[in-house]
Amino acid sequence: MTVLERVRRSAEASGWSVTMGDPPEHREDDVLRCLDSCRRNLCGNYGTSWSCPPGWTERIDTLRDAYDGAILLEKRFDIDPKDAEALRRADEELHLLIRMLTAELRASDCGCMGFADGRCGYCGVCSYPEPCRFPEQLVPSISSIGVDLEGYLKGFGKSFGFSEDHATLYGLILLKRT
Repeated sequence: MTVLERVRRSAEASGWSVTMGDPPEHREDDVLRCLDSCRRNLCGNYGTSWSCPPGWTERIDTLRDAYDGAILLEKRFDIDPKDAEALRRADEELHLLIRMLTAELRASDCGCMGFADGRCGYCGVCSYPEPCRFPEQLVPSISSIGVDLEGYLKGFGKSFGFSEDHATLYGLILLKRT
């Protein structure tokens, strides 16, 4: 069994859907829109974490040069999206899964980088602007690299949206397949 098959099985065993594909395309208008949303600080994380701007500076255009594959992770949580504590627990599950899967990939000499929505959260209180204490555990925000998640999901025949009775979370792991 290959490392990618093991990673798929690990994620699926935890209730996550796994879709293999190409990295998101670079679209400058998406990058500008995402970074503008970050600067408006709607989530409250701008300037507080290495996983969000201005701390995180890599964008999808340079990442596409380094990575040629992607794993899209998806899971529906039957929770009230307005319940901040339930959302925090679901987000924590996603970040933990990404860390576990990227560690397994790296242990098999597969270059990778994981992303999720929001701040990293590994340290509780980020060391930003001091150097990151655990760079191998860092999970940057998908928005911080300039990816329009809704548009990326459409390429897989999936829809992105909000609901009153559940929350669907997404993660992304970029891979060096060659």
